[in-house]
Amino acid sequence: MALQRSDTFDEFDEILEEAMQAQSPKGKLPRQASPPPSVQPSSGPPAMSEVEYASEEVEEDDLFPHEFYGLKVSRTFDSSRGKLEAYSFESIKEATQNFNERLILGQGGFGKVYKGFLPYQDAWQEVAVKVMDFVEGVDQSCSFDTEIRILEGVSHPHVVKLLGFCSEPHKVLVYEFVEMGSLENILAKSKRASGSGDAVSWITRVRIAYEAALALEYLHSIEPEPILHRDFKPGNILLDKHCKVKLADVGLSRIAPELAQSGTGAVSYIQDTTIMGSLGYIDPMYLSSGKFRPASDVYSFGITLLQLVTGASRPQGLVDDVDAAVESKALHQIADKTAGAWPKVVLDEMVKLALQCIERRPKERPSLEKDIVPILSIMTQHCPEI
Repeated sequence: MALQRSDTFDEFDEILEEAMQAQSPKGKLPRQASPPPSVQPSSGPPAMSEVEYASEEVEEDDLFPHEFYGLKVSRTFDSSRGKLEAYSFESIKEATQNFNERLILGQGGFGKVYKGFLPYQDAWQEVAVKVMDFVEGVDQSCSFDTEIRILEGVSHPHVVKLLGFCSEPHKVLVYEFVEMGSLENILAKSKRASGSGDAVSWITRVRIAYEAALALEYLHSIEPEPILHRDFKPGNILLDKHCKVKLADVGLSRIAPELAQSGTGAVSYIQDTTIMGSLGYIDPMYLSSGKFRPASDVYSFGITLLQLVTGASRPQGLVDDVDAAVESKALHQIADKTAGAWPKVVLDEMVKLALQCIERRPKERPSLEKDIVPILSIMTQHCPEI
């Protein structure tokens, strides 16, 4: 069923405001966890931690020295940086301690992401280094320069900033480092931290959904060539130290001049010969046809919404569980208890929106600009400050 402007949405702000006044929020913003032990280099930039949190406790100064080789270590991203840096492969190797596996932040179908340090002015700058693997069916040589050109102009407060690149002998993208890591890891930690300061409140989850929607809407609206993400999931939603969303892996997205040239909307998809994305988040219609639409990103967004609500670590089987809860009118039973007491109106509308995002027919899914962002905006406007 297509999203309709029902009485529920017409009166949503009034209903939600009453719900907020009726209760105080439970749960807190997640705080940054202690990272695992560092790898001690013999030379080069300072040792670094993984985002995958380990159980060992270490002193922060052991991992992040304030000064190294006479240069200060800067943890503040300089947003004023303009033109992209062209890095040598040797500098990339040094920054990642020769691609040390203990520095891996994440791994996907396109390659691995390492944490690293690169010199910037009079300091070492924390960065995330994406080393792209060869993917069958993807001509990286032809597309890399084009992607660099387009991504250099991508600038949004909720999209990870591309800082530079390396072309030879491997394709490497260098991004700003985002402190708290992925939503996937943070939700998993929240699940284990019920009743503690590491739990992610329902208020924070609504805001995360809203900011992630803003990032996706921005990419889809870039002119003259929109960008489709193609791998939207909690693992690619990063949070900074202020718990603000930074959408990652934009450098691996598909630039879609076909959509920009359609004008009248005659072309509404891009055709892939190789299916991209992560299982559980891939639009079934894309999987069967190879046609990726903006609505395919919306499908992935819907699955992510369900994970925000339920705290589920994996998408497999999640839709069936939610459908069963809706059928039995027992949504409260599947809502993540570590998020605090969800107001019924918020829980109902979050799930309703998520299920509309994953409608089988792409044309039946809601629009980011006209539906998803406005609805989540209303929710965030009435969320009390923490």
